Amino acid sequence: MITNIKKKLARKRSLQPLSPEEQSEWDQLRQYREKAIKESGAKLAEHVMTFNDGVIAIIITIVLVEIADPLSKSAYQDFFSQIFIYLISFFVVANFWYEIHYTFSFHIMRAGKMTMVCDFAFLASLSLIPVMTKWIMGDLSVLSVVCYGIVYFLVQIFELATEIVGDAELTAAYQDLPEVLGSVFLAELHLALPAQFGLYFDIFRPSKVGDDFVSGLPNHQLCHAR
Repeated sequence: MITNIKKKLARKRSLQPLSPEEQSEWDQLRQYREKAIKESGAKLAEHVMTFNDGVIAIIITIVLVEIADPLSKSAYQDFFSQIFIYLISFFVVANFWYEIHYTFSFHIMRAGKMTMVCDFAFLASLSLIPVMTKWIMGDLSVLSVVCYGIVYFLVQIFELATEIVGDAELTAAYQDLPEVLGSVFLAELHLALPAQFGLYFDIFRPSKVGDDFVSGLPNHQLCHAR
């Protein structure tokens, strides 16, 4: 009973008007809090950029570790082919680093929840590049190249989603902007991504390598292979 009375008295005091000095201090605290909330998004965006740099640097390092040392002269050809595949993956990852850095520099002034979700999905899909690279190094086949292209496709989607969500959060006052950006996003998917996927598929073309190998066999070996 006494506790309830104390709570009611405390609530009554809190509802009483503040003195001019207390009101001034309260206004200063409220302004400081609002300023801190506004600046927290910008600081968080800087931290996310730093986090992206670290993760992408680790991804490139992991791709390099996948190259096996040549233990004999017969392994030199595989060694140089692995270096070539590594360079392709290196420039793919470096290009994504440039795109996400450009996105955070010009499209994202403050990082919201959806922006961070899209960015983490971007990093998660990008971290599969070393796995796909190792697969291609060990088995250059149609399936491995197609899976590499699918991962590339997913990374591109999440990078574009990060850019679009960042634009929408930056200019949230415009109601029709998400629809406009959504149209641009769909156009990018229908035009740019299939072309990029076809380019990467044409670089490896494992089926062509197999056809060239079979065509170079003697006739009796060709019949035996068939």
